[in-house]
Amino acid sequence: VLGTGIGQMPGYNEAVFENLSRVVGFPMHRAKMDGEVIEDSALFDGSANNDGLMILTSVLKALACAGGKIGNDFYIFSSGPRTGIGELILPSIAPGSSIMPGKLNPYMPELLLQIMQQVSSHDHVATLTINESELDLCSSTCASFMGAMESLELIEKGFRLFTDLCLKDLKINREKARKNAEMSTANATIASALFGYPVGTRIAQTAYKERITCKEAALREGLVSPDVAEEIFDVAKLAHRKDTVAMLAKYGALRAID
Repeated sequence: VLGTGIGQMPGYNEAVFENLSRVVGFPMHRAKMDGEVIEDSALFDGSANNDGLMILTSVLKALACAGGKIGNDFYIFSSGPRTGIGELILPSIAPGSSIMPGKLNPYMPELLLQIMQQVSSHDHVATLTINESELDLCSSTCASFMGAMESLELIEKGFRLFTDLCLKDLKINREKARKNAEMSTANATIASALFGYPVGTRIAQTAYKERITCKEAALREGLVSPDVAEEIFDVAKLAHRKDTVAMLAKYGALRAID
């Protein structure tokens, strides 16, 4: 409800908000700004400016982008079956690829990516309409409003579908995940921390060339004893800061950095 109310019958304004409150399920009230210099200026701001919608669409974009990041990570971690990472096993919700037998199409992660793209485009439109508004008539608001409504619907329905059709029945290929972690040359970082960067680099290069783990490379060079190697190259411990700090404190005496 905008303007001075010259086109309204008495009581119309109050009736509108009373009915709106009943429809949406929470109190609706007339627009008001804190510290208004001119009384009821908020009633004119709605027709003159589009910044409120831009704030809404930007928040929705941030939410959709967070979902898109999750979808992209799932997309990569589930890649396979023989190539790719293959650490996540997505539930099969439809027939697989017609040109690549055995491949499971990541429909739900792709849905989150598509939602991110669409919601981001609506936010861009809202940004453009602010610059294209003239004086007290924000005639371009329609595009922003419709975009915001679609963004809300896409996020609400899309996130629910992702939860029901992907997250609830998601499986982890623990054997593949552990093998990938143990074969990672990033594990040479612990050797760098204890014996210096050149040693860590040598361990990583040996592991890569020989197609062995960093733990096996360290044992081959006689860098540490088998018991110590078993602990400092434990990928489960290296994944947690607290365990890593405790391990460095325990074996700090081994440090031999030139």
